[in-house]
Amino acid sequence: MKKALVLAGGLPQIELINELKQRGYYTILADYSVRPLAEKYADKFYRESTLDIPKITEIALEEKADMIISCCTDQALSTVAVVADKLGLPCYIDEQTGWNVTNKREMKRIFKENGIPTAPFVITDTEDVNVEMKYPLVVKPVDCNSSKGVVKVYRAEELKEAIKGSLAYSRDNKAIIEEFVDGEEISVDAFVTDGKVEILCTSCSEKINNDRGFVIWKGISPATDDANIIHKIYSIICKIVDAFKLNNCPMLVQMIKHGEELSVIEFSARTGGCLKYRMIEKACGFDVIKATVDLFESRKVNINLIEQKKMISDEFLYCNAGVFDHIEGADICKKNGWITEFYELKRKGTEFHHVGCSGDRVAAILIEAENYDEYVDKHNKVAASLKVIDVSGNDIMRHDLYPVL
Repeated sequence: MKKALVLAGGLPQIELINELKQRGYYTILADYSVRPLAEKYADKFYRESTLDIPKITEIALEEKADMIISCCTDQALSTVAVVADKLGLPCYIDEQTGWNVTNKREMKRIFKENGIPTAPFVITDTEDVNVEMKYPLVVKPVDCNSSKGVVKVYRAEELKEAIKGSLAYSRDNKAIIEEFVDGEEISVDAFVTDGKVEILCTSCSEKINNDRGFVIWKGISPATDDANIIHKIYSIICKIVDAFKLNNCPMLVQMIKHGEELSVIEFSARTGGCLKYRMIEKACGFDVIKATVDLFESRKVNINLIEQKKMISDEFLYCNAGVFDHIEGADICKKNGWITEFYELKRKGTEFHHVGCSGDRVAAILIEAENYDEYVDKHNKVAASLKVIDVSGNDIMRHDLYPVL
């Protein structure tokens, strides 16, 4: 039997494991979590960090894996590329490209060298750095995801502490400092086949009410129907594809729209995380998980997209400190059609401390609507109905981070 080693055990990886099983694979999951969501779907589980390249290599060799694969997660993609190169396994990008698309230092360098619009930046490995840029600034680790260690800085006296925090998250011991670009954040999922770009889905990302961090609570699609902006988005993605020598891969590109101008925050050769794979399928009829497996099997990906007819929103719930027991209100929301899909992202007994990154989400929601007014009505009914209950019976849901519109 063929064997596939899957890195990361979140919601999209459940779908990935199911797809692999349909193709006859014995599935082995590696994830640092004690009880990742996808554990019970895999045939075998290793509790190991997906970033531990020697350990992942050891598992692949021990299990005689025919494939090492991940989807919809950022840093594990570099591990996949490295181990696949080392063991002669299939991967849609090579080791160097895996590094370039997951390390912000290399990414921003390539952006700058190829005229891809992005904010002014500097890279540092020390807190004592002289920065001649306009405040506010954004400080982030060069090699981390889920908004970990990302801080908005308003004054020079705050910068050193922000750099210290970001460096603590960086395996490369480097942080990037860049000018904050004000505007609307647009997330673009695309797919590249034989060097040709197809835009699958655009969405506007909204962050939680916090003037320092960048944790997302909602994305709503489509982001725009402005043909000029869509053309600019497409042109920028094509430049990225050329600059990074991408031929066949999924893509997630995050941009800021300021007036008629676009600035790229970052991108990766993968699909967006959590519910994005479902948003894409609802938006354009394209199964990006299936297509990703096709790439690893060196199959040609055929892209036949349908026109998006509805507004689609993927939304996330967060908690105050407490030990999670269950969520109330989801069933009535689904029964009444306010929610299309609902997923718990944490197991009973998970302890929450504070909201620091997107990995602190307790649940994910998909809402579909014919127009914005219908969407607002559905969202507000959901917001009034849901509760996150802890083991003491208290509602610990951060209702302030899932606001009534």
